[in-house]
Amino acid sequence: MQVDLNSLLPKPISSEAKPIKKERSDSSALIGTFSEVLKGALTDVNDLANEADLLSQKLVTGEIDNIHGVMIAVSKAEVALDLTNQIRNRVIRAYEEIMRMR
Repeated sequence: MQVDLNSLLPKPISSEAKPIKKERSDSSALIGTFSEVLKGALTDVNDLANEADLLSQKLVTGEIDNIHGVMIAVSKAEVALDLTNQIRNRVIRAYEEIMRMR
C-alpha cells in the first residue's frame, strides 16, 4: 500500500481557521468561534491518533507492509499530541496567572 505524501503535509492554517465576523459585536460570537476552532483542532489530533492506531494494527496483522508510512503516521500523532499538551499547559498557566492578579 502506497502512502500519499501530500496527505502527510500539514494543512495550511488559513483553510482551517474560520474568520471572525466583524458584524457581531457580542462576545458570545467570539467564544463560539474560538470553541469551534478548538473542537476542530482536537478532532484533528484525535483523527491522527486513530489513523496511527489503525495503520499499526494493519502492519501487525500483515495487511500492509509499508513500515515507513506507519512510522510517519505514528510520529505525526505523537507530535500533534505533544503540541496539544503544551498548549493545554500554557493555557492553564495563563489562567493561574490571571487568577493571581488582584
